[in-house]
Amino acid sequence: MLTSVQKGIIFILISLVFFSINLSPLLCQVDKSHFSKVFGREKPYRIFLPSDYATSMKHYPVIYYFHGNTGSHELDISGVDQLVNDNGVILVAWNGRSADDDLRPYNIGNHSNIKYQVQFKDYFPELVNHIDSTYRTLTDRSNRAIIGHSMGGFMALFLAGKYPDMIGTAFSSKGSPEFFIGYPANHSLYHMRFMFKNLYGVRVKFATSTECELFYLNNEVIQGALRETGLDFSYHVYEGSHSITPEQFKDAFDFVVASFKSPVPDPLRWHHADLYPDFDIRGYEVRSDLNRHGFIDMKGVTRGGLAISTKAWEPDGVLIPGVTISIKTPELYKPKTPYTLLDYNITKDEKSISTVLSDATGKISFSVNSEDHQIGIYVKNDPPEIIYLSHKVNNKGIFLDHKRECRMGIRLFNRGGSTAKGIRVSLSTSNEALQLPIR
Repeated sequence: MLTSVQKGIIFILISLVFFSINLSPLLCQVDKSHFSKVFGREKPYRIFLPSDYATSMKHYPVIYYFHGNTGSHELDISGVDQLVNDNGVILVAWNGRSADDDLRPYNIGNHSNIKYQVQFKDYFPELVNHIDSTYRTLTDRSNRAIIGHSMGGFMALFLAGKYPDMIGTAFSSKGSPEFFIGYPANHSLYHMRFMFKNLYGVRVKFATSTECELFYLNNEVIQGALRETGLDFSYHVYEGSHSITPEQFKDAFDFVVASFKSPVPDPLRWHHADLYPDFDIRGYEVRSDLNRHGFIDMKGVTRGGLAISTKAWEPDGVLIPGVTISIKTPELYKPKTPYTLLDYNITKDEKSISTVLSDATGKISFSVNSEDHQIGIYVKNDPPEIIYLSHKVNNKGIFLDHKRECRMGIRLFNRGGSTAKGIRVSLSTSNEALQLPIR
């Protein structure tokens, strides 16, 4: 028979168990791991769940946080749990180290920092798939965002540009301006200021600070973004150092949450430059035998066609000889239907016209070499599609002659299925000293 003391101890133990069970849904921060097929091992992450997650049965937007050089998935910024609860979102902080003892994350940096074949561009979709299949998330891109700081800020913009069909919003807090990315034997310099063309359709914000060691370089990054007409971009300059404060993290969080409520629509016309030989982008499958540093560059992509070429560097690198590129479109066309494929090789000033048959799903496949191509895909009486080819100043090169009046000729090209009429060209300049009278 139990004594009164023993009964009291049992009551206390039962109460503690009951109390802990009922408190567990209130715990916001949880450290977890999952087996990564990409890395071939367990990868840790820290997840913050809203306090009503266990009882609401709702699905939530997801914010991914990318740490900087000295950080890890163990995100420890004051007020994070309150932000998660107040805004009803899930926050996931990933681990950016290829090996646990790496001094620098993400397998990027200078040449000596690129040590692994495994790429974080392959791990990010895997982690997203794990989170979406394990937790109740909203899985469309408009409800998925990235916040990154320093090297993580660079990765936030790099991966948002790599996967704009997965990510709706990206915030870079004092992100690094440039790094080499790729494989140990084959990597390319990724200048962020020249790569904002990859981010059409993504809402982007960049924060810098006055005492940050990257301040002047990041001013160049900001100017690079501002040169992209139509990009949904804003920026903020803080007083202070390179670190991210709780108040600055809250600013980034608030920006992302506001974007969830008013997402950027998919662009009707987009661009993409990729340093990997094979990639998928917005439903296009691109495969090549590129085996050195450089980029596959796509411009002005629409249902009616695209420009495609190789570049040894961005934005205006030389062509990379000997590369073959194969492209398969998304399901944009009528199944099993003949289409005209117009291939204008700008490099050689040669035009070829052939017939291609869409497959049973409405995809069209074709190949080009490493030179600069404008591709048109159409049937008779499809709308005209006018694109810019080139310009010349005073019948010479592309640059203005100093301190003299210049005449600029513009070369346009119609890659569509019918004749264009009433074409109007509008020219503008950000330099107030330059006047553009039309004659």
